Amino acid sequence: MAMDTPGTGTAPANGPLWGAAARDWATIQEGQFRPGYEAV
Repeated sequence: MAMDTPGTGTAPANGPLWGAAARDWATIQEGQFRPGYEAV
């Protein structure tokens, strides 16, 4: 499957779920995994 084919895969389903609060999710996750990032 070509990566530029519109309307395929899970993007139509996941886009609204994950795109609505992407910054909130990133802020929470970055805080939770900061020790792991700093250890590397």
